[in-house]
Amino acid sequence: MKIYNISKSEINKIIKQLNDSYGISFEKKIKNVRVIEMDDKNLIIACDHFKLIQTNGLIFPFLFDNPILSQIPTVVVDQGAIKPICSGASIMRPGIVRYDDDFEVGDILSIQEEKFGKFIAIGRALIKNSELNDNDKGSVVTNLHYIGDIFWTTFNDSGLSMT
Repeated sequence: MKIYNISKSEINKIIKQLNDSYGISFEKKIKNVRVIEMDDKNLIIACDHFKLIQTNGLIFPFLFDNPILSQIPTVVVDQGAIKPICSGASIMRPGIVRYDDDFEVGDILSIQEEKFGKFIAIGRALIKNSELNDNDKGSVVTNLHYIGDIFWTTFNDSGLSMT
């Protein structure tokens, strides 16, 4: 694991990718962005304004206290789905109790648990939201990042602040 700061040009590339992927822009200038390089293809990118994961060509929000989470489509799951999801399982149709936003195949989604409204995972949609009511079983979202996974553990072990 290596931790280092990135250049202004690299920061600008990340901000452009966030804008292109999620329509997110920042009013303040972003600086002091740290990268935790886990291996050749997995990075955690963190600063005061966001925490992100970059892996396999995707960039998506890190779970902890991330303002970007509230700006992407959300799927809400029941209590019975929490343990499998937090063990890396895909999000299955029977566990979904609500989805408030439109999404398409391939979109990045936040997964929220129903009782306390906590974000427990980030995933990628396998079907579009308009098809959810037509299905009562099967995988709906591929799990990309969840509480307790290798990204979560690496970030906690890095010594970088969660705030």
